[in-house]
Amino acid sequence: MAKHSRNHLYFWLNAMSTIAYVQTLSQLPERPPMSRPPSVTKRISKNISLPEYLVARMELELYSEVDGRIPVGAQSQLIEALLRQHYTRQDNAQATFVKECQ
Repeated sequence: MAKHSRNHLYFWLNAMSTIAYVQTLSQLPERPPMSRPPSVTKRISKNISLPEYLVARMELELYSEVDGRIPVGAQSQLIEALLRQHYTRQDNAQATFVKECQ
């Protein structure tokens, strides 16, 4: 067998094995998209009005130079942290008041 025809044969065998591999890949079942696990606490959307100067200050603080925007959920996380802090202080004040009354 001539050298030229042998190289030609190797080329076609390699091409056919590549085609068979691609066909095998296309027959594999698709992976389901990765989903986020359900949250333990239910989230409720609230529409609130804030003074413009507070919103501007909040947006300046939360703005990400890397993303070029305010990250998703950053405003909710800030409000949630502030509310938790507020209620913790309130609970501590009530506990102190109850102790003083006893």
